[in-house]
Amino acid sequence: MELEAFFDAFKTIVDYMNDHISRLIRSNQDDISKTIDMLLGAKKNGRYVHIAGAGRSKIAGTIIGELLKNVGLKVSVIGETLSKPVRSGDVVIAISSSGWTNTTLFAVEQSIRLGAKIIGFTASIGSKLYRLADNIILLPGRSKPEELPYLVRQLMGKHKTPLTPMGTVSEFGALVIGLGLVNAIYHITQDKGDDPIKLFKEPILRVLNEAEIIFNKLRESPIDVEKFLNMVIRARSEKGPKLFISGLGLCERVSEMIAMRYQHLGLNVAPIEEWRFRRNGDLLILISGSGENPIVLQYASEAKRSSMNLIGITANKTSQLSKLSDLSIIFSDISIREDYVKLRIGEEKPIFIPLFELISLLFLESTVAQIAEVEQISEEVMRSLHANVE
Repeated sequence: MELEAFFDAFKTIVDYMNDHISRLIRSNQDDISKTIDMLLGAKKNGRYVHIAGAGRSKIAGTIIGELLKNVGLKVSVIGETLSKPVRSGDVVIAISSSGWTNTTLFAVEQSIRLGAKIIGFTASIGSKLYRLADNIILLPGRSKPEELPYLVRQLMGKHKTPLTPMGTVSEFGALVIGLGLVNAIYHITQDKGDDPIKLFKEPILRVLNEAEIIFNKLRESPIDVEKFLNMVIRARSEKGPKLFISGLGLCERVSEMIAMRYQHLGLNVAPIEEWRFRRNGDLLILISGSGENPIVLQYASEAKRSSMNLIGITANKTSQLSKLSDLSIIFSDISIREDYVKLRIGEEKPIFIPLFELISLLFLESTVAQIAEVEQISEEVMRSLHANVE
């Protein structure tokens, strides 16, 4: 299988993010600093940070929220079972690439009436979210086609891969920008630095540099990428295997984001809640940095007992998940990982950089481009499979 679309997508997202971060730091330093100050103020005053979004943007926001919790902020996701009420003085992070998502805007408008301050993550200058927000973080996206780098325009025309139009670049951008904000908050509150822009930039460049290294490794030895794609593409037939994707913690959020995108491709994706309906020959993709989480391993063991095919994505090539898997995709990791049950009360935790999760998402997003190319799936077809009630 030719993997041109996969590698074009991978490299395009990384290059576009490097370019966007450079422009953001060059032209929007005040917006970055103001956002950091708003979040530091919420932490200092014990106010909640609420996440508003729809679809994959909401999942991206939830990941950012989990990272904010790690550095001591109180976070709630609007619309979840245990959502907290929005009150005066709270902060709402609203994510919408288009800036026109109705459900997100409704939450924003209600939050403004309740006295909350709004941080808008959007790619669309002049959109309703852009105008309503107290402060804006610009995301990479396609507001004007001529503003896109040549490679992105070529990719969208040549491969018809919906990287930017359907939000992939913006959503990935929201995640890395969120990481930069969290890193700045952590170091400032720990008195380990006072230059917010430098602190914002450092972890983002670290992730993007590591992505370049992994890109080159995959280029040199693409056989596992090809095996992965061949296993997944089989799930596109209505009579073919069902595809389950799962993980825990942030890995679960990554699995949700890619499950939605695979569904847009017409793959026979089943939610993990339907695990009891699995059959022989179905495919399970498990994402786990350590590869040793007992719940993940329980799914892996049951998959093998059920004669399913198993793909493990992990940072630990000697893990039990890797040993159980029919195919292991191994990525780097740079954070110390501990199971929740091992965390000690009162211990200061080092800043958590979810490199493994971000690289896993980048890899999986790039497989979307390749599958769209191989199966000749246009953006229009993918849009027709997108949830459209909103």
